[in-house]
Formats: sequence, structure tokens, C-alpha cells
Amino acid sequence: MGQAMGNLFEVNFTNLFHSLLEKNHSFENKFAPAVFFLADKQGKICSVFESAFLPQEMLEFFITVKHALMNGKTLPANDLCMLLTAEIVIPAGISSWNGKLGMIVLKSSCSAVEISSFLTGFKAAIPPAAKLVELEEKTKSLRKTVRVHAKMEQILKETECSDDFRLFVERYLWSVHENADSEGEVVFFLFDEARKAFLPEVSTDGKIVREKERYTLTMEAFQSLFADVAEQEIRIFYKADIPAIPMVQELESISDYLLLPVMFKGSALGIILYFVRTGSCHLQHIDEIVELTSALSPWMKRLLDYEEMMLEKTRKELLLKVNRKFYSCMDVNATLEEIVCALLEAYPELQVELLLSHDWYVAPHLSVQPFHFTRGDEGDLASLTYLTGELSIQTEKEKTVLYVPLKGKQGVYGVFHMEYKGDRRFLKKELEFIQVLADTGGNAIENTELYQQSQQYISNLQLINKTSHQLNQHLNLTEMVQYMVDIMQTTFEATDVGFIKFSDKPPAGDQVMDGSSSYFSSGTCNNDLALVIDVMKTEKEEIFIGNSSGNSLYISNYQSMMAVPMLHNHRVIGCVIVLSTELYAFSFDMFKLFKSLVHHSTLAFVNSLLHEELKQLVITDYLTKLYTREYMDQRIAESMKADLYGAFILMDIDRFKQINDQYGHQIGDEVIIQVAKVILAAIDEEKALAARWGGEELAVYLPEMQLEDAVKVAEAIKKNVKETTAPRVSVSCGVACWDRQAGKKSLKKLFNDADRAMYKAKNLGRDYVAY
Repeated sequence: MGQAMGNLFEVNFTNLFHSLLEKNHSFENKFAPAVFFLADKQGKICSVFESAFLPQEMLEFFITVKHALMNGKTLPANDLCMLLTAEIVIPAGISSWNGKLGMIVLKSSCSAVEISSFLTGFKAAIPPAAKLVELEEKTKSLRKTVRVHAKMEQILKETECSDDFRLFVERYLWSVHENADSEGEVVFFLFDEARKAFLPEVSTDGKIVREKERYTLTMEAFQSLFADVAEQEIRIFYKADIPAIPMVQELESISDYLLLPVMFKGSALGIILYFVRTGSCHLQHIDEIVELTSALSPWMKRLLDYEEMMLEKTRKELLLKVNRKFYSCMDVNATLEEIVCALLEAYPELQVELLLSHDWYVAPHLSVQPFHFTRGDEGDLASLTYLTGELSIQTEKEKTVLYVPLKGKQGVYGVFHMEYKGDRRFLKKELEFIQVLADTGGNAIENTELYQQSQQYISNLQLINKTSHQLNQHLNLTEMVQYMVDIMQTTFEATDVGFIKFSDKPPAGDQVMDGSSSYFSSGTCNNDLALVIDVMKTEKEEIFIGNSSGNSLYISNYQSMMAVPMLHNHRVIGCVIVLSTELYAFSFDMFKLFKSLVHHSTLAFVNSLLHEELKQLVITDYLTKLYTREYMDQRIAESMKADLYGAFILMDIDRFKQINDQYGHQIGDEVIIQVAKVILAAIDEEKALAARWGGEELAVYLPEMQLEDAVKVAEAIKKNVKETTAPRVSVSCGVACWDRQAGKKSLKKLFNDADRAMYKAKNLGRDYVAY
């Protein structure tokens, strides 16, 4: 009695009906064999209870009745069996029902009155029995709820109501593990929204969490499973329930497992996995574990939301921190360092490398590489990111790489190469945070660059203004060149600086100005710079070389060069050349400043050159190019103050009137010029002075020279004049000297002594040296 009919009937009675029938012994005694069944309003038989063994005829009649109920037809009659039914409505509750009660018995065993009476009594017994069952279930549920709440209280107490999600889940997992009657492990897989997968987050076996990638479960595999869970109460799924779900290799090899989805408002927070490597899974108090999980899921959701809120707070604090740093710092290196530190603080698992397109100084401890743009290479995401200014993601088997542009309002200055070992999916808000952080840094760098440029412009203007002011104070050309050389060597850290004056007169040639650095005074300078000077003269273009190797303008021992022509009234009057032995010694900003300095100094140099030329014209005799008598007077007076002694030669061209009368004044002038050249050839112009004293009279002053030596000079001049002039002439020379120790000295006495000596020479027959 009370046994199901095998596979013939779909479902057995509920506990309620089985319990009532099993307790009613009159059913077995009076109505065996018999069939008691329950059908719903649609006629579908839901539960069956049979008494004793059913005869074949009764069994066939029951099947006929079943089909009639299902098809809504009139219930059949039978000669052997009797069928009676009664409408039944079980009050709403745990065992609520609305349908038919039916009973089939042999006609020979009892009468219709007895069957009707039994059904009426059984029907009357159902409501109180259902109420009793409902009360028992409520009591049982209440006890279970009390135990669940006690367990919740225990977990919260042990974790001290911590906001640490992982601490809470770990204690919860050990609570589940305590109900296992076999050795096994419990793992909580947290749903990763970015990857649409479940990743092991907390486990009683730490190895699984440390190797997340090996144990990742995809959401796709559980989609249908969670769709069912969303419609029903949360429940446990056993391995046998989910044979089609593809698991990772490590989990497929385990002996047995069960899954408990952790749901909140229809969405999966995660999965509880309990597994054993050998044997079968056995958990005590499964209903309580399910209810505990359901009860704790809102708390888990709260902890996850709090964690996300704190993460968002951290991100905002990082942004605020870097903004404060950026606004208080005007240094590119410090700005870049702050960005990298902020990224590593937010994502410590990332490896960050910066690809920079600008030549900024960056601290050695930062991982920085120069950015090399490769046009047309679709596989180069760094170049694509730089070109578009949009973040790019590259996912490979063992790593995930982010390419984040470092951009400001005016351009892109580089790319952050951020690498994660493993498959890492970033949420949209994470990518937005990273991009905002990089953009903030890009704008800060841009502001820093603008500030530094403005400071550099101010510094350059101050330097140009100071230089112009100084140049306008110095009228001596050599002093001006020396000043500019010092300025350029200091400003550009140059090895050598030279100023070269071009000449339109080939015999004179191009001239390195006095004050240029040592290299430009060397013998190799002219050959080395020949091509550079030719470019300056013919093309009037600047030269800017950072690596002279292989360059046609190569200058031995120098790697870097800047050269700018000095232009005045569209004419190249010279050039300035700056050299360095270092590769790429000069930046483009230096080159621009160099051009400005040359441009602003050119006018001052032109004025100084004109001043020198005018000065030279004032102190130089137009015909002979010797100094004037006035200038010689001035120089002799200075010598008498500075030196201890000196000599003076006064000479007159003999019979010069006859030359003018015989050959004309033009030839006479030529003779004077020839004599002047002989004089210049005989003296050291660095020390001695030659002047046209007046008419055909010429003079030489020899500082720091005794009388005997001066006589020798005069003799040499006399001899060479007679031998080299045409028409041939001679000179009469008078030599005088002064000595500080000999007594009173004066220009007048010196000149008078020389004049008397010259006339003495003439009286002695001309072509003579007297003293």
C-alpha cells in the first residue's frame, strides 16, 4: 500500500494526500483493490494512490478515464468497475489545490453509497489536514529562519560588520564548508561585468584564486541556467543537473561539484562552487545554505557597491591630487611622474611605459621610450592612438594592452603603453577614468610648456635686450665680437664661436674678426669653413646641423653646427658660426634664439664697422694709407707715458720737386705711395707707426727701440727706396730718440731733433741717414 505505480503515472500524490490515505486504514480494508486520484481543472491527473494490486481491467479503465479527463469528454462507465468523483477546493496555503478527487473500485466490493460517503468524509478531512501541514511547515520554516539569522549574526560578528567584501565572503565560504561531510573546497566566483565572466575571487583553496585565468567561467555557459533562476527561487544545481555546461579543464577533471548562484534582483552577483576531487558532494542543511545565501545576497551587493563607491572615491581623490600637483608645478618631468604614479596607484597590476613624441627630460626611474610613428601600419595601435587621439585596446592570449593618448587641447604628445599580464577587461567607466587622467596630464603638460615657453621667450627677450644695450655701448669692434662670443658660448654651451667678415675685394679676402674663439684663429679654419662660407654668400640661408657625419658641410672634430648670415640692406656682410663637439648639442629653440641674436646684433656690428672705417679714414692719409701726423702725435704722447724709451725717424724724398716738374704730379703721388709701401714693409705694424708728416715728408715712430736699432731701420728704408722706386728716388733720414732716464722728454724736442738730423742728412749730400 502507498507505493507508486512506476512509470505508468506521471506524478505521485503530494505528502498531504499520501499522509491522509496512509492513516485511513478503512480505505485499504474496504476498497481494495482501488485507485484514488487527483486531477486539476484542466483534467490532467497529477497524483495517484493505489490500494493493493490492480486488476488488468481496472488498470485499463483508469487509463480510459485519464484520457477522457484530459480531452474534456464525458467520463466513461464500466461493467466491472465503478467511478465516482467529487469537486475539491483546498484553501490557499502551502498545499492549495482546485480540481477533482476521483475513486475507482470494483462494483463487487462495495456500493455507490459507501464510496460517496467515503469521498465526502475524505473531502471534509482535507482542509484541516492542509491547515495542520501548513502550520508544521511554518514552524519548520521559522526554526530554519532562526538558524539562518543566527548564522548571519555569527558571520557579521566574526567579520565585525566589516566593509571588506572578500573578508565577508571568506567567512561565509567557511560557514558553507562546515556543513560538508566530505573533504572539498568552496569557491566564490565573482561576476566580472567587463569580461562577462565569473572569476574566482575568494576560496578555501588559495591556489584557485591565485590562478584566476585557469578557472574563469564564462557567462555564456550559464545564461540559460540563470534565466531559470531568475524566474524561480534560488536553488542548488548539481553536476547531474548541468551536464551541458562547458567548464574549464581543471573543473571538468574533478569528481563531483554543485553550484549555487548568488542572485540579487534577478542579476547574478556570483556563483558558489563546492567540489570534491574524489567521491561525491554531500552538504548538510542544504535548504538553510540556500536561504542563508539568499538572505546574504543583499549584504554582498551592498559591500560590492561600497567597494565600487570607494574605488570611485579613490579615483576622484587621485584626480584631485594630480590636479593640485599640476597647478602647483610647472615642470614636465614632475607632471609625467605624477601621471604614472597615479595610474600605478589606481591599477598596481599594470606595467606602464610612456612613449613620448617630444624631447623632454624625464627622470631615469620612469619607463620612457621615444615614440616612433609608423604611417600605414594597421597593426601598430600606438601609432593609431597617436594619430586619432582615441584610446585603443589590444587583447592577446596572455596579456591585455591599453594604448592611451597623452593629449592636450593643441595636440597629442605621446602614448601610454599599459600592459596587464592576462586577460583583463576594463569597464567603460575605468577607461573613462584612465583617459581623463591622461587628458588632465596632457593639459597640464601643455600649460607647463606654454609657461616654460613664455618664460623662455621672456628670458630670450631679456638676453636680446641686454645684448643690444651692451653692443650699443661698445664701439670697439673687437670688444663687441668678444662679448657676443662669450654670450653665445654660455647660452648655447658651444665649443667655439666665430664671426667672419666678408669682403668684396678678393685680395683682402674674408676675415675672421678679432675676438672669435681659438679654433677660428687656427690654420685649418679657412679650409674647413670654405664650403660653409660659400653657402652663406650664395644662398643666404641658415645652416642647422645636429649630426655632421656624412654631411657635405662636415667640419672635422665637430658634430653640431649653427650658422647664420649677417644681412644688411639685402647684402651678406658676414656670418656667425657656432660649433659643438657634441651630437645634437643645439635645440631648435636655441637655433631660433641664435638667429634673433645675430639679427639684432648685425646692425650694431654694421655701425661699429662704419665707425671703425670712419675712424680709420680720420687717422689715415688718403693717398698713402699711412697714419696722419695728428694721430702719430697722439700715439707718441701715449707711448711717452707708458714706455721707457722710443725712436723717431723723419724722412724727406730728395729732389721731389724735380719729379713733379719732370713727370707730373700724378707720378709724384705714385712715388710717395711707393715710398710708403717700402716703409710699411720695413716695420712691424703691430708695434711701429708710419705716418705722412706733410707733403713729401714721411715719418716712423718705433716705441721701445734704442737709437742704434732705429738707425738700422732707417738705413734699410733708405736702401730699399733707392732700389725699388720708379722713377728712382732717394730719401734723407733724420733719427732722434727719447729716454725716460735721460731727462725731460717732449714731443716738440723729439720732432726738432729729428728735423735737425734730417737737414743734416740733406747737407751731407742727400740719400743719407743722420742722427
